[in-house]
Amino acid sequence: MRKLTLILLSCISISAFAQEKPASKREFGLRGAGLNNFGLIYKKPTDKGNYWRFHLASLQYQYQDNSNTNFNSSVGAVAFGVGYEYRKSINSEFQFIHGPEPRISASFSNSSSNLGLGLAYILGAQYQLSQSFYIGLELSPSLNFNISDVGGADQTALSLNANSNVAFLFIVYRF
Repeated sequence: MRKLTLILLSCISISAFAQEKPASKREFGLRGAGLNNFGLIYKKPTDKGNYWRFHLASLQYQYQDNSNTNFNSSVGAVAFGVGYEYRKSINSEFQFIHGPEPRISASFSNSSSNLGLGLAYILGAQYQLSQSFYIGLELSPSLNFNISDVGGADQTALSLNANSNVAFLFIVYRF
């Protein structure tokens, strides 16, 4: 009886272990559209095989001290997005990716400040270079709402960005 109990417990634990999903890997990479427009991206897998995207779109600060004119200037900007990425395999190396990505951005200078809210939809493809690396191209059209203070005057704007400025290349490391 004792041997039977041991055999049953072993079978149950082996069966439970075999049914566990393999751990998906997290991903970290660079995304850019030129030297002045790049950011970091972190992707965390979900139980359904999709990914949460955390995107630091830009981080910029510039201070200029001009002693000849006695004029100092400073400019800064930051943008952040959190999205949900769906993937569909085209073949063993290519995947189609898509999903929503809400965003928030802020910028300032000596004479103005801006706060922006946006909703982008990611459309792209990625190519598997190895088990740990892939590259890709994505389009990120977005609908944006901006509130600005320019020289003491408040301005608001609603814009749809769907041009060549929303195309990004990326390289990602899977760990």
